[in-house]
Amino acid sequence: MIISHLKVNHLVNPLGYDLAHPTISYVVSDAKGKHQASARVEVSLSSGFDKVIYDSGEKKDILSTGFELPLSLSPQTRYYWRVTVTDDALDRCVSETQWFETAKTVTGPDTGWEAEWITPSAPKDLQAVLYRDLEIDKPVAKARAYMTGLGLYEFSLNGEKQGEEYLLPGFCDYDSWIQYQTYELSLTEGTNRFELMLGDGWYKGWYGLIQHEENYGDRLAAIAEIHVWYKDGTKDVFTTDASWKARRSP
Repeated sequence: MIISHLKVNHLVNPLGYDLAHPTISYVVSDAKGKHQASARVEVSLSSGFDKVIYDSGEKKDILSTGFELPLSLSPQTRYYWRVTVTDDALDRCVSETQWFETAKTVTGPDTGWEAEWITPSAPKDLQAVLYRDLEIDKPVAKARAYMTGLGLYEFSLNGEKQGEEYLLPGFCDYDSWIQYQTYELSLTEGTNRFELMLGDGWYKGWYGLIQHEENYGDRLAAIAEIHVWYKDGTKDVFTTDASWKARRSP
């Protein structure tokens, strides 16, 4: 038996999503039997499953096409999960461990940002890069960046583009909501340079076949929070503010 295509809300190991109703799914193949007889789902705060927070036990009503986890999720938390499947021929298999990590905030009243929107002090038709150097003076346990831009943005850390996506933040209904992205960072002790390259995009650039600019706004802008957890148990949050600098984009 093989358990594959393990997903949460149709995503493989989603990072930084507001998962109000996390629903797992999976596909079983090469089984001896003809159908699933029972399944067991486990969720843990550790990859070794020594901090299990949910165990369904063996159940006959767990659907491989969608099983909602009855969990109250915390923000900025990584959860590990696996499923054990038994078929009608008593063939049994335990899946590989998967994970999902919640967003900066979860659905509820506390959804504010510590960061400020910043915009380059330059002519509005100038394409710009916003940047800042951060000093890290002790070993880092983990770090995350939460950010978005108006209109398009590309994020680089120490000269390397972060993430595999382009034309971020993607489609947004700017009058109602703006998507933001989460990045898992690899920070080194010493100086780390954060750069946000901005572009007009659909926000203030040409839109459609007819030349029509500044559909939603007339200034480039960005907002970002960098959360750093240290191995000594302390934490720092660095945000976009007036200390960031700007230069002409390449």
